[in-house]
Amino acid sequence: MNSLRPNLTRVVFGWCVGWRLVLVLVMGSISESASAASRLVQSVTRQFFVSTTSESTPRAAAPVPSGTNLVALDPGSFAILAERIKESLLRELGAADEWRGKIFFILHPTTPGTTPVFVQNIRFTDAWQYQVDLHDRLDPTQMARTVVQVLLQEMANRKAGSRAAELPVWLVEGLTAQVLMGGGPTLVPQPRTRQTYESIAPDTFQAARAVLMKQMPYSFSDLSLPSTQQVSGEGWAVYQASAQVFVAQLLSLPEGRSQLREFIARLPRYWNSQLAFIESHRAQFGTMLDVEKWWSLASLNFGNRDRFAKWSHDASLARLDEILQLPMEVQPAATAPAQLGRLRLQEVMEKAEYPAQKALLQRAVSQIQLLQLNAPPDLVRLMNDYRVTILGYLRQRDSAGAEGPRGQPAPSSVAVLKEAREQLDVLDVILGDFRKYAPAAAKTVAPRTVNGAAPVP
Repeated sequence: MNSLRPNLTRVVFGWCVGWRLVLVLVMGSISESASAASRLVQSVTRQFFVSTTSESTPRAAAPVPSGTNLVALDPGSFAILAERIKESLLRELGAADEWRGKIFFILHPTTPGTTPVFVQNIRFTDAWQYQVDLHDRLDPTQMARTVVQVLLQEMANRKAGSRAAELPVWLVEGLTAQVLMGGGPTLVPQPRTRQTYESIAPDTFQAARAVLMKQMPYSFSDLSLPSTQQVSGEGWAVYQASAQVFVAQLLSLPEGRSQLREFIARLPRYWNSQLAFIESHRAQFGTMLDVEKWWSLASLNFGNRDRFAKWSHDASLARLDEILQLPMEVQPAATAPAQLGRLRLQEVMEKAEYPAQKALLQRAVSQIQLLQLNAPPDLVRLMNDYRVTILGYLRQRDSAGAEGPRGQPAPSSVAVLKEAREQLDVLDVILGDFRKYAPAAAKTVAPRTVNGAAPVP
């Protein structure tokens, strides 16, 4: 590739509408013997330097092959996109732009059978610098992953000595997904394409949720030290989905962003990234077993929720069934000891003394109200009908008068009990219809056990 000659001919100022980015375009003079010139572009923050080889320059305006998801890259557009990706990454980590190492991107012609991206860490006496050789035709995800990877490498190496940090794959994949999710569809726009934007944000975890509802997510140990099968073929999709959800759950912790920044800074000190993780997240996890338990519960909770963070249809119905079966001591036979069982609402209203059933029913009302906040919209009305029916029954029983012998309802309460039973019977039929005709949902895979024991909170 041609190097930039020292005599500069001109400086061109450009702009990026909406992102307030100004690029300084430095053009090298053309040698008479050179067939084409290389162009070097420095980004607005002066961290990125983008150039092309002489072979790439003539085809910069060549159309992208139809039927592909590739983005045509030139130094100017790539510098803008790299700044956008860095801005999104810093926002996800809650970090300031305090870069120390310069990053040089060199765009090469896309050649079948060659590696699309190659990253080099270059150690100087006073700082690290980075050179990234990449194809001038990349898909948006691959491009974002490349920029995120080298930016994380630069963050980790700021206080490193002669040994560069080794980034875990899950960190790069997870943060790449977060960057693409946070930046939206305009982060890496497709040229010469028409895009439609919805007023409701798309389900950014749709692909990950679909994978993890069918396949068990990888453990933290597998994410840190994956096997060949887990990072190739069908296993790679499970790995990417697991990494995306794992990083999103980490960032949602109370000190998640600062802890993840600390983890990145600690990487050069450890050969094993798991040790750096435990040190940076010591407030939440004391051992690797604690991490595995937390991740098992977090992944299960994620799989049971939809795009609006609501519980899935099946999970909501299962929880409603559990609430409607009240715990109560029952005696199967006259001489048998009482046993703790679960009875439907109608049975509790008939068999339990009113003070006891009132406490159980009030608790059920509170649980149904909480479930309404997490349930899909089509189930909310049914849950509210259960709640209103129970509250109406309690209100009428309280005003119906004293109870008869052995806790049986007073004559004035018989009509109240009958009406409540009929309403609950109708709601149970509707609940059965919801269960029978509900849209088919993928079966949630239970989290793996840790050392033979089920995960606990």
